[in-house]
Amino acid sequence: MTDDEKNLIVALQAVLTPDLVPAEFKGRPENPMFGQCYAAAEALYRLLGGKNLGYKAQRAVDDNGISHWWVLSPTGDILDPTSAQYTDFGKTPPYLEGKGASFRRLSNRAAIIIDRVKVN
Repeated sequence: MTDDEKNLIVALQAVLTPDLVPAEFKGRPENPMFGQCYAAAEALYRLLGGKNLGYKAQRAVDDNGISHWWVLSPTGDILDPTSAQYTDFGKTPPYLEGKGASFRRLSNRAAIIIDRVKVN
């Protein structure tokens, strides 16, 4: 993982707030990253230049039947701004089951995250 990728992940994590969590995932204050993976991964993907620069969206269903999203770098590194929703609780993100995915149009939540990162 490059320093630029690491720094961007840290910047994204700093702007993830409870108001961005979808309604179906609210109510888990012990895990502030839960429910944030799609928008955070999409924001990361777009800020890094996406497909044009060799980044790939990835998705897998975890042991609880919930989709988890992250980004693969052009060198194959896993870039996951919300991995702590697993690792902080002694769990492993479902990277081994990952499949290529895509982000269609810019989601509202990812747009908010991108705006927050650009301001900070």
